[in-house]
Amino acid sequence: MMTARVTALLILVAPLLMVRPDVAVSGWRDAGQADTAERREAPYRQNNLGVALMEQYKHEEAAARFREALAGDPGFVIARVNLALALYFQNDGRGATTEALAALKQAPETAPALYVLGASYKKERLYTEALAVFERLLKIDGRDPYTNIQVGQIHSANQQY
Repeated sequence: MMTARVTALLILVAPLLMVRPDVAVSGWRDAGQADTAERREAPYRQNNLGVALMEQYKHEEAAARFREALAGDPGFVIARVNLALALYFQNDGRGATTEALAALKQAPETAPALYVLGASYKKERLYTEALAVFERLLKIDGRDPYTNIQVGQIHSANQQY
């Protein structure tokens, strides 16, 4: 039977075990495993913080978080697409284009990267390039209303009715 003292100790320690199991059991496993888990999770944490900042229209701060995520994992496509989007919203078309192209090099059929790339080209009035990207995107999802609107706007800008 447990004594009142052991029960009280378990009540105090149990929440700590649930919140940070990596810390709670680090004595039971190799310290290198905890470090590896932390390194693997850190980019996701930075990406999530960046998304939260973008939702608050803090695009510059968000871009910094996405860059931190990419520093931890250069192959993290979602963070790269999010960085492209943050740069797009900062009116950095060249940066957005560069990051979207890098994301597409890693994952060629990533629809959000294609959309940001096409929007960046369109913003820079590179209508031929933008149209090619949006048409590629329509092959992935021909019913996407936003892409169809972009295509229509490009045709209108080129007076192709």
